[in-house]
This record gives sequence, structure tokens and C-alpha cells, in this order.
Amino acid sequence: MICIEKVTKSFPSKVVFSNVSITIKDKSIFGLVGINGAGKSTFLRCLTNVYNFDEGKVLIDNYDSSEAEVKNNIFFLNDDPFFLRTDTPLTLANFYKAFYPNFDEHYYRNMLTSLKIEEKGKVVNFSKGMRRQMFLAIAFSTNCKYVFLDEAFDGLDPLTRIIIKKKILEKVEENNLTVIITSHSLKDLEEIADSFAILDKTHLIDYGNINDKLEDFYKFQIAFDHDFNLSSFSDLHPHSYKQEGKVAQLIIQGKYEEIYQKLKEKNPILLESSNITFEEFFIIEIERNNYDIDSQELL
Repeated sequence: MICIEKVTKSFPSKVVFSNVSITIKDKSIFGLVGINGAGKSTFLRCLTNVYNFDEGKVLIDNYDSSEAEVKNNIFFLNDDPFFLRTDTPLTLANFYKAFYPNFDEHYYRNMLTSLKIEEKGKVVNFSKGMRRQMFLAIAFSTNCKYVFLDEAFDGLDPLTRIIIKKKILEKVEENNLTVIITSHSLKDLEEIADSFAILDKTHLIDYGNINDKLEDFYKFQIAFDHDFNLSSFSDLHPHSYKQEGKVAQLIIQGKYEEIYQKLKEKNPILLESSNITFEEFFIIEIERNNYDIDSQELL
């Protein structure tokens, strides 16, 4: 288990995040999200002792995160990992085996095969996506208990994303792995992550179980045979409202039966409901934190 208690990190020019507390359970997949510049990568670097926190502490399995017992059980894959121009997937495996004695070379070579990566090819000639796949294969072959992935799916094509997500789920289930992921793709995180945290404006603005959070919001499509606008639903306080002609889409927080009944009482000619996505939830939380969505890069 990872217990993050009131951590703060700043650089001379700015505070990156302040007073952040999170608990990450074992055998889980944790998504760390936020707009560009929110401090996600810095947060991972602090957790893995690349940087030091200014204040607060991190306990991993009840050890301070800087202790050797912890460091030997963590693998951190940053968004631009280093390699030599002469490196091949096999020479890189030999390099990492020196630091991770439980490195599973058989698993690694099988992953290279499934990803169609030539094990003796020059890494410098690989595409960005191929390099990412190779380093993800290395990460899961170390057999570390904790794997930290910065921009895990960056540069991966749709088919490879499916393969990698399947491998992550298998590793978590079979090896009691705990994975912390930052990603621009909230859809990918929704498919595999069980919990999340959103960093914004130096603060943690929300965190918890993804399914529990999404189940508190409902998306409705509604239509009338007369004119209407946002004010027609002021009693329901929608978090999101989009209208095209006589059809509108609303996202509302609360108890489904109560919301549905109030909408039904407005005598619509169409009323349908569906679940919201993690991306829609993310936008709601960012808007709550006083961002103009039209002028910001969200992911």
C-alpha cells in the first residue's frame, strides 16, 4: 500500500502541488490525471525519489519511499526513457537485469514476439510507439511490485493499446502488481483503472474509486415539441448542457429516480438516459475548479 501524506513540491518559479494526501491500495491500477502542467510527471518523479518532496512523507509498505527495501521494488518508466544508440532490446534487457534480479527474460522475449518487435534490432531505428512498447515490456518483466508509468499509452496504435491494457490487467491479477499511470487518454484509463486522482492548480481536487464517482452522475437526452433552454432545467442544476434544436443533453448529479421523475413531469416527447464517461466526469471536475474549458487544453 502507498500512503501519501500532505506532500508539497515547488521549484523556484512556482508551486507544483501542495498538501496532497492519497492512499493507493495494493493490487490496483491508479490513474493520475490533470490538464497539461498540473504536475503529474513531477508527482511520479517525487514518488520514485527522482525529486524530493519539500514537505510531507510517502510510505510504501510502511517503509519510507527512500529506503532500499522500497527502491528495489519500484520501476519508473518516464515519458522519454534513455538508451544508447547501439542498444537493442536484448542489450537493454541485460542492462535492467543488473538492477532487477527478478527480471523475467522469458516473459520479456515473449512480449517482444507478441508486439512484433525484433529483439536484435537497433532501438534508435524504432518508431516512438515501438520504443514505448519495448520499455513497457521491460517494465512488466522486472517483476517489481510497483510500476509507475508516465504517459503509458503515448504513441501506441489502437491495437497495441488493447494488447498493453490486457498485459497490465494480467500482471495485476497474477502478480499482485500495483500500477500508477498518467495518461492523456482518459478512455484507456476508464477501461483498466479502478481508482484515480485529479491534480489541478497545485491541489488534489478529487480522488477515489472511478465507478463509485461515475455512478453519482447521469446523462439524459431530452426533447420537447416546444421551445426551451437551460433555464427550463434550473431546478435540477445540470453540470453540463448542450442543445441542438429541440433536443438537449444534460448531465445531472443525484439520485436517478428523483431526477428522472422531475424530467418526466416536464412532459418531454423523448427522454433517454445513459452513463457518463470518465472524460465527461473529468471535465465537470475541472469546470468546478473554475476553468474556462473552451480556452484550456484539457488532457
